[in-house]
Amino acid sequence: MSFKVDFKTKLSAQKDTIVVTLDKEKKFSVAAQEIDDASGGWVSHCFGQRRNFKGDAGQVLSVPMSAETKHSRTLLLCLGDSTKMTLKDAEEVGGKLYKALKSLGVEKASVVLNEDKDAFLEISLVASHMAYGALLASYEYNVYKSSKSEDKNGLVSVEFVLDKAKQASSEFSVLSALIDGVFLARDLINQPPNDLHPVSYANLIKEEMKPLGVDVEVIDEKKMQKLGMDAILNVGKGSAEDRQPRMVIMRYYGAGKPTKKQLELPENRPLCFVGKGVTFDTGGI
Repeated sequence: MSFKVDFKTKLSAQKDTIVVTLDKEKKFSVAAQEIDDASGGWVSHCFGQRRNFKGDAGQVLSVPMSAETKHSRTLLLCLGDSTKMTLKDAEEVGGKLYKALKSLGVEKASVVLNEDKDAFLEISLVASHMAYGALLASYEYNVYKSSKSEDKNGLVSVEFVLDKAKQASSEFSVLSALIDGVFLARDLINQPPNDLHPVSYANLIKEEMKPLGVDVEVIDEKKMQKLGMDAILNVGKGSAEDRQPRMVIMRYYGAGKPTKKQLELPENRPLCFVGKGVTFDTGGI
């Protein structure tokens, strides 16, 4: 992942930016009000000068802090209408937050979230899905770049500070696995066909899936001939000899490999996803 995500109940000592929130009515959260009070009203003064701040979800305002404060920047982040916020909304806010942090050159940020009794979502879900959205927004494909742009990205870590940090961390552990899958899919989509062809794809899938407990079977052109798979073989004749068609079958037995008798029961029948990846054929263009 491009930056580290953590969930804590208290602010850590090392941070250059503190992100606090406000709602669609532009009302400061408890944390935002505390920072404003400590700054002698400086944050609210700067906010008052921002005439175009409409209170839209994901809108941000950066306020530079004085040398007396323990952090260099306060970022006001609007969460929108908390009574209607969905998981997708939280992810979109997280994505917009990431873009703001990146554009400001932030290295370490702390996002302080306060409980809202009228909110539609649990605060832990808001935090975990904001983190999920932020990481999804951070994706870059730099394989063919001579100068990796991700090396220039200063964002190192983002911590979410909330009372239900443990619960948020547990929820994020599932989302973290989804991120790995999404990034792998994006890498495959972005890889050009001179590098990603049937043979290299099959090898990559074996390498990626087997450590996860997935059984991977690769059917090559010889097996395809025995199975009478003439359609795919004929399409593949247009390729070089070392880039012939492959069929990859992945089997995952999350609850243990079922017996033949168990598979006869409707509730135990496997769920199947079927798709195709064609390297050069464009479907008739």
